[in-house]
Amino acid sequence: MYCSNCGNKVDENAYVCVHCGVVLKKRSNNIKYNNNVVFNIFSLIISIIAMISSLSLFFIDISDVGMYTKISERIFYGIGFTSISISLTVLSLIFALINKKNKVNLILTFISIFLILSEIFVIVIY
Repeated sequence: MYCSNCGNKVDENAYVCVHCGVVLKKRSNNIKYNNNVVFNIFSLIISIIAMISSLSLFFIDISDVGMYTKISERIFYGIGFTSISISLTVLSLIFALINKKNKVNLILTFISIFLILSEIFVIVIY
């Protein structure tokens, strides 16, 4: 390799020309943070939280919605009951659709959607 300033031959791995002192190439940091990796981790965490939130709905007592209430009241109760899980799942779905390469987020989101719909169905027929 040759120096761009003085034209003398320099080592390929040289950072500075030994003849004229000009910086030959910028050093790159070995640690590079990829925004895509950070986004993938964040979206995976949101997907896991959405799935856990949806799964936890099955362990909460819903006996205050009896079979003597109207179906519309049960539907509204089910939607209100699952509103946090629905919000997290929508956020998870948005992240999963932005990054289509990460299939785990999409699978966790669909599991969460299935669990939410199952819980609303249980509340409606309960």
